[in-house]
Amino acid sequence: MFVNYESNNDIGGVLYGFVTTGEDWEMIRYDGNCFLVTKKFTAMFICQWKPYSGEYRD
Repeated sequence: MFVNYESNNDIGGVLYGFVTTGEDWEMIRYDGNCFLVTKKFTAMFICQWKPYSGEYRD
């Protein structure tokens, strides 16, 4: 899991993270009280997408 902690002058902050299965991703957010999770999404670089898509054109 990738985590980025944003501090607000040491008063507190929000924790952001990404969770992956290797194919799909979810973003999580923790504000000190509760967790929020996005719906699954796919992230690919163009160089990864090209071999799999007949729609891609250089």
